[in-house]
Amino acid sequence: LEFRRVLFRSRQLSADTEATGKFDRDKWAAQLSPLLVLWNTLSQQCEPIKQIPAAKPNTEGMSPVDTIIALELVKAKSLLKLIDDSTGAIGRVVRGTELLDASTKSQGNALVQGAVPKAWEDAWEGPAKPDAWMKAPSKSASNKLASTAKKLALCVLQ
Repeated sequence: LEFRRVLFRSRQLSADTEATGKFDRDKWAAQLSPLLVLWNTLSQQCEPIKQIPAAKPNTEGMSPVDTIIALELVKAKSLLKLIDDSTGAIGRVVRGTELLDASTKSQGNALVQGAVPKAWEDAWEGPAKPDAWMKAPSKSASNKLASTAKKLALCVLQ
């Protein structure tokens, strides 16, 4: 983890957008569009999970396994929302419909440099490359939780 931070910081120092403080919308559009398209595709595959009502699991009457699965669902939904929010903001900045703020700039610059944004890494430690990082939570959410989503929705809402 420390190695990743040192590597990320060295990339930040060498990136012209970070060093000069200038923002190059065309550079972001060219470099981030493939990631934005990837996330859009992955996000659509996770739509059934996103539709499950967000609630804390009701541990009364739930088996320990069901409680763990319900907690994993809450975490997966949180990760999906984090990536949705980040990529949505970056996409709006690239299209010129939203102003660039510090958080979006930091996350976008990390992605331009081929690194996972710190906010994402803080939420879940996954692969070092952004595309692999994006695929992991969506794949996990889809594969592990989709089959139990209806059962969990009933358990969570009880």
